[in-house]
Amino acid sequence: MRYTPSKYNVWIHNYPKSGDSLVYNTLQRSLLCLPAGLKKAISKRDISEVPEATLTALLSSNVLVETGIDEEKVFKNWLGRYSLDTQTLGLTLITTYACNCRCVYCYEDGVRKPGETVSVMSPETIKKFSS
Repeated sequence: MRYTPSKYNVWIHNYPKSGDSLVYNTLQRSLLCLPAGLKKAISKRDISEVPEATLTALLSSNVLVETGIDEEKVFKNWLGRYSLDTQTLGLTLITTYACNCRCVYCYEDGVRKPGETVSVMSPETIKKFSS
């Protein structure tokens, strides 16, 4: 069987040490730390020397996929099922407007009214929402 790297892989090179790589598959939401040299073998599609256990991990995490798999179709199928799922409720709690991360895309500064004091949600209130 022939395999190809997933188009949904995000690589961080030379981490946690020189030569190693972290790979995150955004479709499967899986994270693997790969030893030096394995990233190059995956990129060249030369997995003949990859140990069986490592190959199993690469396949189960979707870092490698079978050649011919239409990953965009898989993603669109997942997205269609997810958007129609009424069994799941997504909830975001903004526990404070006092975030100091200063992300360029953040909208929280625009939510606060001028002169409004910033208060922090109490742990008891958070517990009420999360239970």
